[in-house]
Amino acid sequence: KQWYQRRVAITAGGFGDFVTFTGTYILMMELTGIKYRTSVNAFQGLTWVAGYPFLIATGYLNYDWNYMFLTTAILALVCNLHVYVFLIESPRFHLVNNDMKAAKKSLKALAALTTADLDVDEIEIVDTEKVNDRKQTFIQQLKDLWTYPVLLKEGLCLAPLWFCINMFYYGFNFAWDMILPSASLYLGFVMGGVGEAIACCLSMPVIQFLGRRRAMIVFQCLSALVFLIAIADVDLGNDWGLDSVLSLIGLTTVSICFSTVYLWTSEIAPTSHRGFAFTFGSGLGKFGGFAGPYVFNNLGPATTRAVPWILLAVLSLLCALAAVFLIETGDKELTHVPAEVQERRKGFRYRI
Repeated sequence: KQWYQRRVAITAGGFGDFVTFTGTYILMMELTGIKYRTSVNAFQGLTWVAGYPFLIATGYLNYDWNYMFLTTAILALVCNLHVYVFLIESPRFHLVNNDMKAAKKSLKALAALTTADLDVDEIEIVDTEKVNDRKQTFIQQLKDLWTYPVLLKEGLCLAPLWFCINMFYYGFNFAWDMILPSASLYLGFVMGGVGEAIACCLSMPVIQFLGRRRAMIVFQCLSALVFLIAIADVDLGNDWGLDSVLSLIGLTTVSICFSTVYLWTSEIAPTSHRGFAFTFGSGLGKFGGFAGPYVFNNLGPATTRAVPWILLAVLSLLCALAAVFLIETGDKELTHVPAEVQERRKGFRYRI
């Protein structure tokens, strides 16, 4: 009975965490201008890392699953109160749902947070993209994939990025006892937090300088190189091997890709499909997350040491190839409807 209760609690908690985190992230990106999106994305990553000490302390101090769930539930409630009290709905969301009155209400609330002297009631919202001719439903979102093939094409290019990056990311985080035999579960999370903190600090200048597309290509190739070098069985002493050091480096490069795919997806997908894109991508990512620990923990012992590292390197190179077919969005405004995405794609060249 307790096992089933635990499964229900984990499922409900996971669903709530996904909706809260994804919804907040989308809202954050829709309310942030071009100039600051990279910085805000990096700051979001640092807040993610800040949760590691609380996670480690919760596991270390609680020996019963019931108290672990209670502790994390209280932390989640406290940390998410602002979502229900302070956050303002994005005007973009109201616009694609043809609710101009609610859009103006959101704009007025946002204007009140600034020193700008804006009379929102006098602002006329012009429907230049004929949004009013389109009914925002799930069925319409699916139809748009056929009407505007560019949406399907870019979605299929993002799919392997979400799957593989989550495979690498969670594979590293749940495999430190294999990578570093003397490591405990808690040390594994500490190592993960260190790698992600480094990645967050690097991601802002790197993505700002290279752009989303080049950053993804470069760091996927670097990840592939790290994976291939890790094949060498070199003992560095004290249970540390060459693969242990390279795994920490690999976690950093993968974490930068993890940060980039979130930012890039929010910019590639139009407002009408942004939630759809994140749901589809995160769903694939969860399957990748399930596969990751198996690749890191079980595939090597079942075959040879080199097989999992070669597989990871090949997948990284395939991700870099998928990124080549996607457009750079760092210098572009967010789009609202599929027609704008199709227009944005005109003149695109497959150059790195």
